[in-house]
Amino acid sequence: MDTKRCSAVAASLLRRPRCSRRLRDRAARVLASFARLVNPLAVAPLVALLAALLAALAPNAAAQSGGGPSAASATVPSLADLFRPPEGRYHRITSSHQDVNSNLDYLPIAAGAEVTIARISGAGIIRHLWLTAESDDPYYARMLVLRARWDGETSPSIEAPIGDFFAVGNAQEAPVDTLPIRVAGDGRARVSWWPMPFNKSAELSIRNDSNRPARLTFWQVDWFDAPPCPNLRTFHAQFRATPRQGALRQHRVAEILGRGHYVGTVLSIWSGEAGWPGEGDDRFFVDLSETATFIGSGFESAFDDAWGFRVGMGPFGGVTSFEGTGSGARTTACRWHVLDPVAFEKGLGVTFERQGYAQRNGVWQLTGDRRDAWSSVAFWYQEEPHATFSALPSPQERLPFAELRLEPEEEELLELLQVPDEVTPPVVESGPFWAYGAQVRFVPTKLEDAVLSLPFEVGAARDYDLYLRLTRTPDGGCWQAYIDGLPVGAPLDTYSPRSLLREPLVATVPLERGPHVLELRATGKQLESTGLALGLDSVMIRWYP
Repeated sequence: MDTKRCSAVAASLLRRPRCSRRLRDRAARVLASFARLVNPLAVAPLVALLAALLAALAPNAAAQSGGGPSAASATVPSLADLFRPPEGRYHRITSSHQDVNSNLDYLPIAAGAEVTIARISGAGIIRHLWLTAESDDPYYARMLVLRARWDGETSPSIEAPIGDFFAVGNAQEAPVDTLPIRVAGDGRARVSWWPMPFNKSAELSIRNDSNRPARLTFWQVDWFDAPPCPNLRTFHAQFRATPRQGALRQHRVAEILGRGHYVGTVLSIWSGEAGWPGEGDDRFFVDLSETATFIGSGFESAFDDAWGFRVGMGPFGGVTSFEGTGSGARTTACRWHVLDPVAFEKGLGVTFERQGYAQRNGVWQLTGDRRDAWSSVAFWYQEEPHATFSALPSPQERLPFAELRLEPEEEELLELLQVPDEVTPPVVESGPFWAYGAQVRFVPTKLEDAVLSLPFEVGAARDYDLYLRLTRTPDGGCWQAYIDGLPVGAPLDTYSPRSLLREPLVATVPLERGPHVLELRATGKQLESTGLALGLDSVMIRWYP
């Protein structure tokens, strides 16, 4: 390719009305081809000219393609360019009290109430959202719902439980470390870096669907001014759930109408029986195609893992929670299409096959009738208006189990707790992060005295999942659970250098209808532990109707 030809091709590319990523890639290939064939000194002025033109056109290209006025700058900036002045004025909205000398930096949200956390007039783009909450509802992460409306729309563009929106489903708390979503603070400090542009206005709110108040809710919304953009693609996130019905052979993640691009998936499963649930393929139906436009090969390929799951993350997703393949195990994985967004002109459907391994007639086999509960959040950008979301599942439908929940600090249960004679009984401790605001703490001094028992009763003969919500502390011991005198599960280590709440699945236990006794016995302690203490927050005996 000669100099004249290269210049003509590059100029024709740059004169086009849309300077897209594909255009810039083509220009780069032209330059690379040219540089291999001519004297580098001769091509240098042309390279500099094209680089300047491309840099100047990049923001306009993003706006013309519907990505938003600052979509090009929504990616991680180069450290080398950090000295350059930012575009737009910086603004912040927080939960802080108007009195700057007050420490009332939070707002309580009553049961059933909805609170607006940001109301913005004018055009701009939200760059950063931080959120944390304290509730004595142990399932608050599924009960507090994040909602957002852009440009005066009546139907929300974001509607998802906060746990699921921030990439941890099934009402769990866990750390997340990816590019657009980060969760720290033992699973409570939730951060979003998704760019959220708007032309006229933005309104963000939190609704409390729990029957308990969220006593402390903190937030921070950081945004920049930006010029209005025609054909703006706004940010969307929708939660969906599929119940435990073996006849349902697929889970629908997204059903989108309009023009836009798909950027992410959070998928959660609450296993209803033992076995690996993740053999189903992900399927994308671009522009309302009746057949899948492209198909994956199972959970591992969908979420960048292999040969099963294990907790681990990178910039563009990973597995945020994995409790194994037993009945009652909880799993969440996320995949961000930051480098590979799925574009659509008319609409997009995204589904997962409900398929995995389970025992049938005593034999492990691949089956499509597993009784797992599936849920997801789909993330995408699209031109408005968007189709109205289907109704958010009710609070009861978001928790796919029934349970007998025992709170030992409650007066009637506290009286039933038994310890050996002449041993100091457990005491009640109050605190904001324990379920319903309190736990019991038992501090025996001798191994032979470290026995705590609690009677309970179940109403039907079936298999039950035993969960214990425990506080791990610097003086925590190792404890073994027994039911009716028989050991269940492995010993539980409650030592930690700092206090942490954990909710392990102890075991699946067959129980007959009627009374039973749960007993916890210390088996020893870690060398680093200073005692045999037990912090017992809750006992959960779950089943899956």
